[in-house]
Amino acid sequence: KLQFLYFIGLFSHDMPSFVRIVRWAPASLVCFGVMLPVVFLNSVKGKAAQPPLASGSQQTASTPTPSQTESPTDASAWEYHFTGEKCFSKGSYVPEYREGGSDCFLKHFCNTGEKKKCAQWGTGLYTKVRRKKPASRPARACTGEEILTNLATGRWDANGTSFTLPGCAFTTIDRDFILKLFKGKTVLFSGDSIMRQLYIRLIGLLRGEEIFIEHYYHKDSYYACNGESDALTVTDGKPKENLLKGDSTPTFEMYYVWDPFPSKLRTTFVTLKPDIHFASHMYWWKAKDPFNQVDKFIQKARDLAMEWPSYKLFYLTTPWTAEGTFGGVDASRRVPRNSYVTKHLQSPPHPNIRVLDYSAFADVRKFDKTPDGIHYMCIWRPKYPEAIKPKEGKMKPSGCADHLNGNWLTIMLNAVAVL
Repeated sequence: KLQFLYFIGLFSHDMPSFVRIVRWAPASLVCFGVMLPVVFLNSVKGKAAQPPLASGSQQTASTPTPSQTESPTDASAWEYHFTGEKCFSKGSYVPEYREGGSDCFLKHFCNTGEKKKCAQWGTGLYTKVRRKKPASRPARACTGEEILTNLATGRWDANGTSFTLPGCAFTTIDRDFILKLFKGKTVLFSGDSIMRQLYIRLIGLLRGEEIFIEHYYHKDSYYACNGESDALTVTDGKPKENLLKGDSTPTFEMYYVWDPFPSKLRTTFVTLKPDIHFASHMYWWKAKDPFNQVDKFIQKARDLAMEWPSYKLFYLTTPWTAEGTFGGVDASRRVPRNSYVTKHLQSPPHPNIRVLDYSAFADVRKFDKTPDGIHYMCIWRPKYPEAIKPKEGKMKPSGCADHLNGNWLTIMLNAVAVL
């Protein structure tokens, strides 16, 4: 301001130039004498407010400061821990709940109230905690085309815990990713026990579980999650029951429909009109059965995609099985059958109908299965909803971490996100 007044005074009077300069010289000295210390102090203050730079680094005006990138409200700074509340126990298929205890012999599972007998959690709550490490982001996310065509070229790490594609990375799947991806949507898994295990594996991923063992049932199921709590029930054809705590409005709803026979197709998906539909017909579609048994499903799915623009179908090809197992389909039959489904589902191509090659993915490294030669996830015996004693069930020699289905879910959900 002083500088501005000085120049106004210097040139605004009608007098000779040398007179103006002489007359305003004292004001000039006062002006710059005040301005220079102020500028100096502001400069020092600004530098003190900036964090020190690492050796050899440079910071420009466009470089965000740590306070800008590590906001407490940033979703990547948080993770959620699941605490079970009530567990499945003996009772009807819209389960009767009993408070769980601490005697269960399996981590992340629920004590039914009987000594050393376990079950899956029916309901539970989520607690928000700060993430120990920032969520990693891939340098270049895999494209939809790479996911659809390049699975056979993928590689597992030495420990068999992580699957990658050459030249790209999958986005890490965590609870926040799933809630954002599925927000406001209805998700459906339909098919046989392989599809049921993927459904259960996804619930376990949301809950942060580390081992995965499912109850064995040929029944329909319903799951709801609102970000603060969740609830899993087996409906068996009965109306769904909302058991969420707090705000009972689900962030998303998810269904499993037991539908293993293409020749006896259940058309639940047509009336449900899901936004995202994961489907397959695998081992109850016997090797001797004709390929065209699946034609009715293909036609219904294509009709629904034309009628319901939000409907997206992701159909899974059938992976290998051990020789001589129930429902086993030899490669000489399985490979052309997978090709038949792929061709007819996509003829003509529809942007909301995709085939995910579970078979190619499972062939990259043949993980061990349960003793039945079919399942990748461990299974409890007897059937749901009985309580489980130690060593009951079909357990894998390598344990029940189920890395194969965990990585396959990563592929499935990345496909949903980019296709």
